[in-house]
Amino acid sequence: MFSMTKQKVVIIGGSYGMGLATAEMAIAAGAEVAIAARGADKLAAASAALERRGGRAVPWRALRIEDRPAVASFLAEFAPFDHLVLPGSTVKPLAYDALTDDNAREAFDSKYCSHARQASSRREMIMRWISEVPSTISSTLASPKARDTGNSLMIP
Repeated sequence: MFSMTKQKVVIIGGSYGMGLATAEMAIAAGAEVAIAARGADKLAAASAALERRGGRAVPWRALRIEDRPAVASFLAEFAPFDHLVLPGSTVKPLAYDALTDDNAREAFDSKYCSHARQASSRREMIMRWISEVPSTISSTLASPKARDTGNSLMIP
């Protein structure tokens, strides 16, 4: 197992699934972890379980990834941090016949655009993280040419 001692991990979508599994692994490796997601009940339960596992408090906040001011406040509270994990999104399961342009755009905005906006607008908080991720998207988001126009992320 690798060591994450003295590293801080912030996870939006950390109450279950991949986010919770990531929090568990980070805590097992010695990291300090903070989690956020939509449901306060699941977050409180996840935080308590993570605290039992790691022996230290795991702060949490209920929020939606699409709520940019709430996310900004949460990230600022825990900055600086070493790793930002964004598995959370608001995706409504729909049958293909029920798919419209509006609900397809809503799902895409939640799953991709919200994450891209958070990574881009918080890059000063996570520069070490971005520099270590061998990803074209992360490299592009770290570029000074990438800019958030409010409703969409402009990547030249």
